[in-house]
Amino acid sequence: MRMNLYQQQDDVDNKKDKLIEDIEARLKQKIERKELFSLKWELV
Repeated sequence: MRMNLYQQQDDVDNKKDKLIEDIEARLKQKIERKELFSLKWELV
């Protein structure tokens, strides 16, 4: 019984660590900004 509890705690810790790694990877995604087109206009 006691060993089972420790095993379950280890499983929870491993899942938690995996989730944290996934979240950190998403936060490190590079955002890039590109100019797609430009408009030029004037009032006459």
